[in-house]
Order: sequence, then C-alpha cells, then structure tokens
Amino acid sequence: MATNLSTSNLWWISLVQCPICYEKPFKENLRGKLKCLSCDTKFELVKNRIDWTPEHQITQGYDRPKNKWDLLKRCINPLSNPLLPFRYWIKLRTEQFYKRTINDNRLAESWANHYLSGIRLPENATILDHGCGRGRSIGLLNQNGFKVVGQDMIADNWWKNFDKNGFQILPPNYTKLPWRDSSFDLVTNIMVIGYLPREKLDCFVKEICRVLKPNGYWLILEANDKSLGRRLFNREYENPLPLNTMRVFAKNHKFKEIDVSYEAFYAPFFPILINFIRKQCGPWQFDISDYDSWLAKQISPEKRGQWLMRLKCLKNE
Repeated sequence: MATNLSTSNLWWISLVQCPICYEKPFKENLRGKLKCLSCDTKFELVKNRIDWTPEHQITQGYDRPKNKWDLLKRCINPLSNPLLPFRYWIKLRTEQFYKRTINDNRLAESWANHYLSGIRLPENATILDHGCGRGRSIGLLNQNGFKVVGQDMIADNWWKNFDKNGFQILPPNYTKLPWRDSSFDLVTNIMVIGYLPREKLDCFVKEICRVLKPNGYWLILEANDKSLGRRLFNREYENPLPLNTMRVFAKNHKFKEIDVSYEAFYAPFFPILINFIRKQCGPWQFDISDYDSWLAKQISPEKRGQWLMRLKCLKNE
C-alpha cells in the first residue's frame, strides 16, 4: 500500500533531498517506493521511514575492531553474557526506561533542562537527531513539544512508537545528508561522531552547518578521551574524538562555541556493570543518563566520562 506524502505525519517529507544526486523532487508509486525524478533512483518508503539504501545494496554499520580483550569482557560481564540471568533483568529495566522517555514528563523536563540549557529554540522547532539509535532522545524531545526526525544506518523496531516522527536509514558511505539547506533549528549528535572515520569529519561538520538554519544549534555529546575510566580499562571507543579537535573543525565551519561541560561517572573496571548497579541502589527509577549524580561530581570535570558541547551556527554572519 502506498504512503500518502500529504499526510500530517509526513510533515518532514518536504525537508528531504536525494542523497545520490542531491535534488529535491520525488514521486511515490503504489509499491511503497520513492523515486527521485532527477536520477531515477528508487528508495523504500514505509509509513514514516525512508530507506536511502539503493535497491540491491546492503546497509552495514561501522564495525568496531574486536580483540581478545573485548571477547573476554563479553563472556564474563553479567551485562553482556547471554547465559547469565542478570542480563534479562537489565533488559527489563532498560525497556521500562525507554517507555518513560515517551510518557514521563518529569524525565523529559529534567533532560531538557540539562541538555538544552543555553539553547533558545522557537516554538515547534524542527530537530534532527543524527545517529538516533533506538530513539531515546526523540521520545524526550517529543514530550517537550518539538518536531523531531531521526536518522541512523540501521532501523530499530522501537521506531514504531513514533508515528509522528520521520526516520531515515542512510548507508555509511554518504557524503551529504539527505536534507535540504537550512532545515533544522537544532541537530543533536549523542555518542555518534566518535564512530565516524576522521577523514569524513570535515565534510560532516560542513554538512551539519548546511542543514542548520542560520543561528541554529548543534549539540554534541561524546566519550572523553581523557576520562579516568577510559584510560584504565574502558575501551568502548577505540578512538574517541578529542574535544580540542572538534573545536578546530567547528571553528573552521562558522560555529560559535556556547559552552562545554563534562559529565558521567565511569568506573575503572566493568564501567557499565558498576554504573548499572549504582543506579539501581540510588534513584528509585533506573535512568541511563548520568549527568547529575553525586558520584560523577566527585571526579574532576576533565576526567569524567563524556564531554558535552553546545554550538551555534553563524553561517550567514
């Protein structure tokens, strides 16, 4: 059955452009395909999701190199070993948390007060969550009244909970984002840029500037390469992006730094496991975020697990 491009749930369709030829006009057909009228490439359109992977191609993510240490940690860590019952308890608690991102106003308000501090968004602002994953930020932003679209390399089943949001699946070899110029008031990148190849970073920053409206904002949360836990045992990121490197790229593409802060506690051994146990013994409800815990505040800011940067796009000044 065809998807009607004029429906209110597809408000975002007017913002897209073809990632192959970068043109804007599209035509749908009765087989759930979206056809570019310029290059004739066909893409899959299912409800509120566009798969920009051309037909007959397979989408793959960026694979982090595996080594013996990683395999050993996976086997003995109760959070990742499928044979241990603790894993299923974690899965249950995580599912409960994601449900709260959709309907817990207190959680959404707390999240916005922290991450959107210093960012002045207009009413009904349009936001791109680039590298949205399962959609945690999308649910929280929805609750705060914003119009949000998500983009990632692989679809997630949780997206079915967001019928008023748009989603795009984009293969990793892209050079341009499939959005028109000046489409968004805010772009969020939460634990995403560290996975990008360094040779693509300059092009990526340029693209973020292009799709942002003048005076739009860019929120970046990344693993801290100088964190205490990462330097000892935490190898979640093989090559985390240094904050100062990001500053250089941002400045080169007309971004003004609003502020930088540090957050999150990382234990020196099995950080995810210990953080999970700590959060179970602390807050009455499990929360994946760790931006205001007492334990995190005991670590000097520059040694915390993540850095948070807020930027403003000054491309027309």
